[in-house]
Amino acid sequence: MSLKVLVKDEYDDWKVRMQKETCGTYIVIYLGFIFSVFISLIYGFHYEKDAFIMIVTLTFFIGMIYQVGTSYLSYVRENGKRVNVFEKYVYTPVDFNLLRKAKLIVVGRIIGLPVIFGQLASVFICIIDPDQEGGSLSDLNVWMPFITGAVFVIIKFIEYKMLCIQAIRKVI
Repeated sequence: MSLKVLVKDEYDDWKVRMQKETCGTYIVIYLGFIFSVFISLIYGFHYEKDAFIMIVTLTFFIGMIYQVGTSYLSYVRENGKRVNVFEKYVYTPVDFNLLRKAKLIVVGRIIGLPVIFGQLASVFICIIDPDQEGGSLSDLNVWMPFITGAVFVIIKFIEYKMLCIQAIRKVI
């Protein structure tokens, strides 16, 4: 299998499982993605008071939404239990390195739009700055959606590596 086919299959599987297994909760997840863009736009302004609390809150919320949205790429439900998704592929002729890359591309595709729109919204607010109270492009608030998304992809890379190793060890 090629990487392009694996990415398409994984993305389609993610969409179907998310809609089927959550029974409508996927709408709330997408609303969370939209809300993360909105909240990133609001945090594009520079707030002196409680800036650290806002940054931590934004980071936690966006990370939680990304984790919920991408959890269907890491685990499947079999017989009422959550099972490592890589175990599903152990007995099929799939290169695990290619599969990990496909899953990371799908994760990037899922969270890419909220990160890009949140980032553009924050930068746009800082450039426009209608009330002259905004910060500059060197403010951490402006780059928080990008930093959160990048750290999340790195964490998912580590998680997929560990899940892959666990699946291989169970077979051996």
